[in-house]
Amino acid sequence: MAGAGDFTHLISKEMFLKSILACALESVFYITIVKGLQIFDILSIIDLKPFDYWRLLSSFLKFDP
Repeated sequence: MAGAGDFTHLISKEMFLKSILACALESVFYITIVKGLQIFDILSIIDLKPFDYWRLLSSFLKFDP
């Protein structure tokens, strides 16, 4: 049985991995001041729905002080 700290079921999901990739790309583009590409363009390229991306992002923002 998976414990509370066992995230193996989550990290094996394609949606989760695509969301992490979108976060990483958005961070890199923000740091390097890339203005020609926005998050919706990134989501379209990696075929991820904005809602799925938001679910991952909101879970992290809940725990950010």
